[in-house]
Formats: sequence, C-alpha cells, structure tokens
Amino acid sequence: SNIDYIFASSMKAFTPKRLVISYDIACQWSQNFVSRCSNLPSHILFDPTSTSVEYVIPKFHIAAHGPTC
Repeated sequence: SNIDYIFASSMKAFTPKRLVISYDIACQWSQNFVSRCSNLPSHILFDPTSTSVEYVIPKFHIAAHGPTC
C-alpha cells in the first residue's frame, strides 16, 4: 500500500498516454493494481485505465523471476 500511495502521489498532476513502470516486483505489484487505485484517498486518486500501462522487470532482477512473470 505504501508503493501505491507513493506512485499515485507522483502521478496526480500527470496523465500520460503511455506509461512504462519498471519495478523489481512488477509482476506481483501489478496484480489488482486497478482495483487498489480505486481505494486511494481522493486527493491522490489515480485512474490507470485512462492510460496505457506496461509493467516491466529490470534486467538485473529478471533471472529471479519465473516464466509466468
């Protein structure tokens, strides 16, 4: 929930058409991200459905993840 809050706070004044999120646990963090965003406080509410979001894992961390990531 801390990362959700930090991420949404940084996006509150920015609405890109395309967004690439590079995070070492993106495969886990991206799960249910849209529904978690709807539970954020109204002053930082971020709507991930309004932009094209792609989640990627940095190359350094990819070896620790399985094929489902």
